[in-house]
Amino acid sequence: MAYRIDVQVVWVPTTTFVAHAFFASVEQLRNLGPAMEQIVEVASGEIAANFAAEGRPGSWEPLAEATIRKRGSSHPILEEFGALVSDASDPSAWDISISGQAAVAALGVPEYGRFHLTGTVDMPERVWDYISPEAEEEMDQILVDHMEAPLVDAGWH
Repeated sequence: MAYRIDVQVVWVPTTTFVAHAFFASVEQLRNLGPAMEQIVEVASGEIAANFAAEGRPGSWEPLAEATIRKRGSSHPILEEFGALVSDASDPSAWDISISGQAAVAALGVPEYGRFHLTGTVDMPERVWDYISPEAEEEMDQILVDHMEAPLVDAGWH
């Protein structure tokens, strides 16, 4: 006669373990700086890719004929002097501020950069700050990994 044996392991975390994990996660909220720095790296790479591709997911409108004559070239579209692309794709151009449970990363670029994002009467919109869905997922995962780190370190996967 065949016998079947089932083995189950049930782990119920102690109150102390749960409290430790909770407070460690709260501490992670207070220390979002490292995660925000990683997120800024991803965002800066995305912006650099936008300039390199001259628009993503679609191409930017070409320069006007008058602009091409003035510059002597039609490419790169938004890099006449290089200040915008240099600042926008530089992770150190971001100002990361953390207050309580809020973390904000603000990008500092030349004032005229906003006109490219919105367009004007004389200039088409050229969105240079596009972040791809894949990069958004990567940034979300950076935050998840940061918040889960104390739980993983404590053995709670």
